[in-house]
Amino acid sequence: MNFNLNNPGAAFGGGGGPSGAMMLVAVLALICGAVVHIAFAVGVSIDSTRLRRAALVPRGIWVLATLLGGPLIGALYYTLHHSSLFPRE
Repeated sequence: MNFNLNNPGAAFGGGGGPSGAMMLVAVLALICGAVVHIAFAVGVSIDSTRLRRAALVPRGIWVLATLLGGPLIGALYYTLHHSSLFPRE
């Protein structure tokens, strides 16, 4: 076997790294994920400004959490602020 430290995948018959198409797909997936997270964070920001109140934590924390957590945190925000599970006062 050829153990070349500069190209470790060569020992197993591969080129050593991901192909250009795989890299393109990975970059596009990252970009799409970032766009989704940003869109949800903007939506939470607009909605929390309209509601003029936030449950549990301030508005900015909800926006930051949604930016980092994406649709999952956006769904939690929606559940706390708009569902009948947590009625308004």
